[in-house]
Amino acid sequence: MRIRILIITFLIIILLSVNAIAKYNYTYTLNAYNLTRDNSQITYTITKSVTDGEYTNKDVLLTIALNKPVEKVSGFNLSEDRKILTKLLTENESQRIAVEDDFGNIQNIDYCVSNIDKEPPVINGIEDGKTYNTDVAVEYTDNVGIKDIFVDRYSTSLTLNFHDDYYDASFFKGTDLTDTTATIRVIAHPKNTRTYKYYINNVLKAQTENTEYKFTGLSKATSYTIKVEAIDENGNVLATKTRGIKTRLYSKLEGTKSSSGTFTYTVYGLDSSIDKVEAIAFTNNGNKVFQNPSISSDRSVKVTTSAQSITGTLQNGYYYFHLQLYDNEKGGVVETVCFNVKFNENFVESMDNSSSIDVNNLTSNGNYQIIVTDLAGNKSEKTITISK
Repeated sequence: MRIRILIITFLIIILLSVNAIAKYNYTYTLNAYNLTRDNSQITYTITKSVTDGEYTNKDVLLTIALNKPVEKVSGFNLSEDRKILTKLLTENESQRIAVEDDFGNIQNIDYCVSNIDKEPPVINGIEDGKTYNTDVAVEYTDNVGIKDIFVDRYSTSLTLNFHDDYYDASFFKGTDLTDTTATIRVIAHPKNTRTYKYYINNVLKAQTENTEYKFTGLSKATSYTIKVEAIDENGNVLATKTRGIKTRLYSKLEGTKSSSGTFTYTVYGLDSSIDKVEAIAFTNNGNKVFQNPSISSDRSVKVTTSAQSITGTLQNGYYYFHLQLYDNEKGGVVETVCFNVKFNENFVESMDNSSSIDVNNLTSNGNYQIIVTDLAGNKSEKTITISK
């Protein structure tokens, strides 16, 4: 009897459990049938880290933004909300991919990246590090296009051209300046120079890419020390050049000349203490060819030298003039004004040895650094020497 009661009780428990499970499944099934299918189209927007039409030597990030969550696509990263696909391209790529949303809708997407260029330009016609004893013709090629060609004739040291500077020490009388200013020009520099620091009496006045600088506000008849440093792109000093100068006491010089060999110069600012102004002219090799001691001490003095008074070929090379101011009470010469004259050209205050460089034809002796940059930013560099 007890066994029968236990069996009946066990069956009742099983029936109650089945009934409860049936009710739960019935409710779950009804909720599932309330879902509807999304048949809307997948839309997208493609963006790239580099604008089409612009070349780059870097990787390009491709981003596809979608209007709804999609499944993973091989080769792409999928964002956490599943609405953004990204791919970092290391080389140009053109492809079609298929994206699928949660309801089986499929959208084909075409993308193309064609502006990656990691190939440097080519410099033809020269060998890196070679010395040539003739003129050199250079050609440049690149697969996407050349943006810039930089050819620099450099020196192993820093060479400067000062206002009224002279190169023959046997008759150099000092650098004399006009209107209390001093102009200095860099005409040669070490390779990889990017900027110049200009100092006066050890005070930095400027750091600039310009190869010419004018010091202003100087006192008359005063000695100064000018220093220039050649600086590379990392701030290192490649070379230093130092030079002493002295500003003028009285004079301001102006000059004109004609093709006949006549040179007229005018001295301003002389006071009554000046007893004599003596003009001396030198040829290019330092030979004295003219001297005129008969200049009066007027405040505005003009002296004309005729072609017959100066020997040599007046149409070639520079003539170097010294204008010496005498004050007998002070013992003689109190100032020497130096200037240059070249006939058949306009009057010049200083020699300018700088010149533009034809990047395709290198003809002058010297060391050359050649840097070519293409439209993607790739660079090629060669250095050569011409010694003829």
